[in-house]
Amino acid sequence: MEGDLLKLQVEVIGNPKPKIEWYLISYGEDIKIFSDELTQITEHENMYTLLIKETVREDEGFYKCTATNKAGQVYIETEVLVDFLSG
Repeated sequence: MEGDLLKLQVEVIGNPKPKIEWYLISYGEDIKIFSDELTQITEHENMYTLLIKETVREDEGFYKCTATNKAGQVYIETEVLVDFLSG
């Protein structure tokens, strides 16, 4: 629901430790997500979290998390739907 908290979380294990990046896929392009006042990207041990504190209509779409190290790159995608408030 619009205004709610959105939490996406992945567990990533790799050696060497991979670099984790989050993206919003918009019109076929990957837009990198950075932490700011409404968005937090955190890491705890092998758990990586993208937290959007108050969702808005523009947060709806496909999200991608990539893990990259010298062995290569893997990613996972998910679709987020935001119910809109009327009125």
